[in-house]
Amino acid sequence: MIYLKAENCSQKIQSQESLKSESRDLELAGRQKDLCREYIKLYKKKSDEQLYQYLRDIADELGRVPKKSEVPAFGYIKSRLGKWPRILEDAGIKPVRKKLLEEIEPE
Repeated sequence: MIYLKAENCSQKIQSQESLKSESRDLELAGRQKDLCREYIKLYKKKSDEQLYQYLRDIADELGRVPKKSEVPAFGYIKSRLGKWPRILEDAGIKPVRKKLLEEIEPE
């Protein structure tokens, strides 16, 4: 009987810790949404070329092609500039695909 009480107590503690963890996760998600909104406000004030330069700056800082997840509020940039591979090509971060070059300049 004492063992069951200790087990119940342990379950309650785990349950409370789980609730605290969920609460922290929700708080973090809320902060991320707020931050995302702030980035979108900034992006809306920028020209397309300024957004491309911003992406080039991120690539320079990382020393490689950035992943979507490494670009804050990526969804807004995508909605404004198009598909990710094409955005990287237009920014000059990634070479233009061979197939696309052939479509533009047939041999």
